[in-house]
Amino acid sequence: MKLALPLLAGPLGVALTSVLVWTALPREPALATDDLILVPFAVDAVRVPGVSAAQVLIYEPRAALRPTRIHAVRLLSEGLLLHEELVDHELCGAADFGEVNALVERLPESVTELHRTRRWFAAPDAPEFSGLEVMLRGIEIAERVEDLSAAYASGAPRPFVELNLPLPLDQLFSGDEAPGSTRTVNFEVAFSGSDGLRATTAVSHTITWLGLARPPSPTLAGGAAAVYAGDLHVHSCHGEAVNACAPSGDCAAENFQIAGSFSYAQLKSQFQALGISWFSANDHSFCIDSSSEYTSVVAEIAAINDSDFFAFPDIELSSTEVGPQTGNDAANALCAFATPQNHMGAHGITSWKPGGSGQALGFCSGLDNFEANAAAIRAEGGWPIVHHPVSKSNGWNSHSATQGMLKGQMHGVEVWNGQTTSGEGGPISIWVQWLLVGRVLYAYSGSDTHDAAFAFGTNNVLLVGEPYTPANLRSALFGGRSYVSNQHSLQIELLLAGETLAMGTLHALPAGGPAQPATVNVHYDFGPDTSVIRVFEGRVGASAENLLCTSPPLTGSGVFTCPATAAGAISSWYRAQSTGNGLVAITNPVFLLAGKGNLTTYCTAKTNSQGCTPAISWNGLPSTSLESPFEVRATNVLSNKAGLLSYGFAPAATPFQGGLRCIAGPLRRTPFQGSGGNPLPIDCSGTYRFDFQNRIQKGVDPALAAGATIYCQFWSRDVLSPSPTGLTDAARFTILP
Repeated sequence: MKLALPLLAGPLGVALTSVLVWTALPREPALATDDLILVPFAVDAVRVPGVSAAQVLIYEPRAALRPTRIHAVRLLSEGLLLHEELVDHELCGAADFGEVNALVERLPESVTELHRTRRWFAAPDAPEFSGLEVMLRGIEIAERVEDLSAAYASGAPRPFVELNLPLPLDQLFSGDEAPGSTRTVNFEVAFSGSDGLRATTAVSHTITWLGLARPPSPTLAGGAAAVYAGDLHVHSCHGEAVNACAPSGDCAAENFQIAGSFSYAQLKSQFQALGISWFSANDHSFCIDSSSEYTSVVAEIAAINDSDFFAFPDIELSSTEVGPQTGNDAANALCAFATPQNHMGAHGITSWKPGGSGQALGFCSGLDNFEANAAAIRAEGGWPIVHHPVSKSNGWNSHSATQGMLKGQMHGVEVWNGQTTSGEGGPISIWVQWLLVGRVLYAYSGSDTHDAAFAFGTNNVLLVGEPYTPANLRSALFGGRSYVSNQHSLQIELLLAGETLAMGTLHALPAGGPAQPATVNVHYDFGPDTSVIRVFEGRVGASAENLLCTSPPLTGSGVFTCPATAAGAISSWYRAQSTGNGLVAITNPVFLLAGKGNLTTYCTAKTNSQGCTPAISWNGLPSTSLESPFEVRATNVLSNKAGLLSYGFAPAATPFQGGLRCIAGPLRRTPFQGSGGNPLPIDCSGTYRFDFQNRIQKGVDPALAAGATIYCQFWSRDVLSPSPTGLTDAARFTILP
């Protein structure tokens, strides 16, 4: 084979001349063996014992006149028979399947995206490919996988079989083991070889008991909060290259996913064993490459949803990069450097999103740029997430072109991809770099599993006084009310000017306002473990975040408090992270956005009959698309009195019942509400709250469109006043897209 490539500088550290010509490298044999090769696929950890789907790949590498016959597969642990499956299946041995798998195992993880070490086919001491050979072997694998798929489709016998088995984890773990306890499961196969003699062979798989993830601290929301762990990045058998599940055809473009994948129903059982209660189906757009195939995925996902577990039919969308590129991307090499590309999670979509095709190297063509794809996702109410924004296969290199949610583009960043996180480096540092230049982006995670589910830093969605429903779950995710963690519970709040700003809040500050004292509260539950909390403050335009506070080593649950000074004239954010014993938790920030939405107060409040001056304030940011609330509030008002918020589209300062009406007519009025507060006698403990975001987005008033400037003021009853009316000062804001 000879290929000619155009003049380009390669990301693998290779300087390419005007034309690069190479000859195919010699094929390398699979691992020499006198036995069957068995590869187990099952969960590696457990939080909730039950029955979980497992699989064993049985491969016969030895060609012979007489086929190998499989008779039975057994699951055993410490002499206990967990399950036995009688089988009658013939395997005609062939070396090619094993050779391709051996090549895949020697590619860097950054290229294959297989997050766990596999050395079932390649020799343990065979070196990992590097440099230009990564590209050459990658192209060879793509061609050979396509050849294998075509041969099997035409009726050629497969030298392997993937057998699905129920793994009774409840027979391994009772639920009261100490975290870290392990059990070994043996996958045993009974077979007759080419000599006709019966034999058995086995492979072992170790599973670790993790114990339950920690709940929210009882200090948060008076103990009314609940948390639900999930995975935003899950691949299934619809993307397998040589044995895809119906109705999908083999996806040769996914040439490193050759075995070990599962259906969504099987994955559900595995995630439930890990204590995970929802996931997002994120098969590649180049594998789900037709509207009809996406429709079948939607139906399959709907069939596994119940009141306790939710799955969402999303897509991992391939796009071309835009603008100057930062960092390396090994996948570009496989496309002969002609198609710089990245991946995004397309969440909350309602229709198929095209991006590539299932043929070999189908991820190299038929792609829109990521800006257009993000706009298409946003247009139907979805939200795109940057996937694995590091220098790896399909890494995200369009750093300068990436914008945040306030520009209607990307919504968040995958700060944890795979089994482990890189601390403050890697994707977290890229996320922070974007925050420092003014991009508003949330932090999310994804296992990116292509086979069995595994333990990683999940997205932990916080619901406070809300039922667990798909709508509430996605609303909280969209609004950043989640944290990333592989065990511990961590949530952040910011106390500012009498307001409590929850994790994920986008809070507008008046442009040019003064600095204000603030308090960061970090609610935690570490159980018996010890961990340290660090609180970070970031300001747009700075070169780095500021480490504001570090806690002493903490155990149990509670709240760690950190004083802060919120910059009034500069947009900023606060976030927290805990680490200890390999356990990490990362909160979403509270964002303070200076000048966004043109928010300010004006006019003068009327002193009420108790001598108090009512005050208007807000929590959030007005928008036609943001999920987080924008709540207009009144404080210091009379207790247990009816009131309402009125608004209009121009300011005024008109004398009215002993005070000032601060809005020009015509006025719109919201429904009456009670101020609450202390029981009699009447005092100034009352408050009013109105979620203006709900009014904007429900279409109650068509005039509340992006770009409209609104003026609002609270009116209330004050029968003890000579003029029986209470009036706050007024607020002005401009609705953002």
